[in-house]
Amino acid sequence: MIGGGHGHTDLKKAIYQSCDTFFYDLGNRMGIDTIHDFMSMFGFGENFALDIPYARTGVLPSREWKKESRGEPWYRGDTISSSIGQGYMWVTPLQLATAVSIVANKGKVVQPRMLKEIEGKEFVPQANAYPVPDVTLADAGYWDYMEDAMTMVIHRPFSATEFRDYGTAFQAIAQADPDMPYKMAGKSGTAQLVGIDQAVLKSSDIEVADIHKDHGLFVSFAPAQNSQVSPKIAVAVFVENGEHGSSVAGPIAKQIIDAYLLDILEIDFAALAAQEEVEETAESLVTEAE
Repeated sequence: MIGGGHGHTDLKKAIYQSCDTFFYDLGNRMGIDTIHDFMSMFGFGENFALDIPYARTGVLPSREWKKESRGEPWYRGDTISSSIGQGYMWVTPLQLATAVSIVANKGKVVQPRMLKEIEGKEFVPQANAYPVPDVTLADAGYWDYMEDAMTMVIHRPFSATEFRDYGTAFQAIAQADPDMPYKMAGKSGTAQLVGIDQAVLKSSDIEVADIHKDHGLFVSFAPAQNSQVSPKIAVAVFVENGEHGSSVAGPIAKQIIDAYLLDILEIDFAALAAQEEVEETAESLVTEAE
């Protein structure tokens, strides 16, 4: 537990509140070797795609990478930046979507592909000579923990008693659509382009050029925490110079997920919820009768 501007913070709160300082400390304690080895299992620094051989692998920095590319040793300060995806780290939207799909699938790796079918016939990629192994955790319950934390990013409401205890995307997504029939799991983020003094950002007299504004990112999967429907879609939204992941990229992710779950798959979440309630009631009556 770490005290600070976010109050006492654990990993779950650090995720739904996007608390950088928590991850600075966590990354410093883990070290870059552990961070690198674990992140690589989720596709960072790799090309997991089945039919996109030219997909960029980005940069998942390590001691060896810095020595070879920069001719410099790795410093602990480099780890601090890497712990929140800044510094030397460079990823693609495809890598982000692939990584969040692995979380949604609780470790099962579904390698992405670009081509679905040719003239109405399903395209089957050639056998993968280098299959990617699934991600196995020491405790499978950690996947549920992450899904819970990422769902709170969107669905944890404002608290009347706790300061700053809401999800970063709650206002822009769940509060904006209180009748949404399913839950999303997500995480907001920003990619900094240039360092800008806070005094400049807060000034009403200085306007920052659009090309210098941060990029807004949001990753998500849905439905989340649904006992009847497993996650069907994972997305990564990157808004160039959008500044904010939660309020700008987040609603776009929801529009994509709405279109896929409600319009294309035509999932009736209300009917499924009603059916589950009837089944639970019937089971309860049977138990009482016995």
